[in-house]
Amino acid sequence: MAISRLHISSKEFYEMTPAEFVEAITDSVSRDKDYLTTIVQTLWDSTRVHIMFDQLGNPYLKKRPKRVTDVLKFRWDSERKEQAQTVDDMKAILTALHVANYVNKKGKRHRIKAERENKANLPLFDVKGGNHQVK
Repeated sequence: MAISRLHISSKEFYEMTPAEFVEAITDSVSRDKDYLTTIVQTLWDSTRVHIMFDQLGNPYLKKRPKRVTDVLKFRWDSERKEQAQTVDDMKAILTALHVANYVNKKGKRHRIKAERENKANLPLFDVKGGNHQVK
């Protein structure tokens, strides 16, 4: 049973010390628990979305939900706080999108040149008169 649960060979099993075996089983149980918790939360979140869409389509409902959490509140909603993006994160994402778009519009020759020039960091760009120019 332990061999199939831990996905190890019989040789690896017999080479384990009792402390290593207990640690491996404990780790396996915690991974399984995290996996099942994620599945349950995902199913309940999808159920909540279905309920919200059902309420939004009901013409006789006076107070419509604005957020999914208005329909059903779960204890894990307070644990899952969205982290706000910083301005630097947004700039990095936009720069990466711009470089990808620039590389896709030009040919393979420009893509190789852009990769060679920008190994360490992505280039910044300026918008001048509607034309995007890479510095």
